[in-house]
Amino acid sequence: MDSENSSDNQSSGRLLQMVAQHDRALRAYARIIVRSLDDVDDVMQEASLIIWEKHGQLRREEEFLPWAKVIVRNVCFRHRRRSIRDRHVFDDALVQRLLDEEDADERQHGDRLAAEYGALVHCLEQLPADR
Repeated sequence: MDSENSSDNQSSGRLLQMVAQHDRALRAYARIIVRSLDDVDDVMQEASLIIWEKHGQLRREEEFLPWAKVIVRNVCFRHRRRSIRDRHVFDDALVQRLLDEEDADERQHGDRLAAEYGALVHCLEQLPADR
């Protein structure tokens, strides 16, 4: 069992060395696909977990970089799809139009709401105080 643990430790240590050795190249590769450095950090974190989970699939150390690039590429494209789907960014003209409509609605309904509020206060004042 000790020789098995020793082998696992050596394998894990060698994997960490390869990840560290190729980190800069993998980050540069991810940067080609995703725009921001924050996105690169997110992608690399997820890719590192996948590399760790799937390192048993790696046949030879010489194949590490191309193998890891495939993982990084897949994670980058998945990240891009999520970003596009989740991103709700409106252009400035649309935002201004929404603000203008909100202001118009507020002016139009503001007088009515003030009257309704006054009527509600008047009704509440008519209730007996002991309730």
